[in-house]
Amino acid sequence: MAVTAERGKRSSVRNRRFPNLRQADSPYLTKSQIAELTCDDIQAMSEDELIQIIVSARPCPVSEDVAERLEYYDRATLERLAFLTRRLCRREGY
Repeated sequence: MAVTAERGKRSSVRNRRFPNLRQADSPYLTKSQIAELTCDDIQAMSEDELIQIIVSARPCPVSEDVAERLEYYDRATLERLAFLTRRLCRREGY
């Protein structure tokens, strides 16, 4: 029960920090929203939010295999993957 409360607290904090990023009907971000993220935005995100960004963009076919293991990656790796995902979205013209 404490885990659920913690997740609810994180999601409300995220909505205050990044209110324009999430669409009401979708838990995922669009590629254009990911492309607009700043370095500070990415560094301020929780690990769950970083995973959400990486999964939202589906950067490559391998990502399905990697997505299953993202929760085991350390924060530095997740941030690097989020920055790479943002770069990919920007290169695609978003």
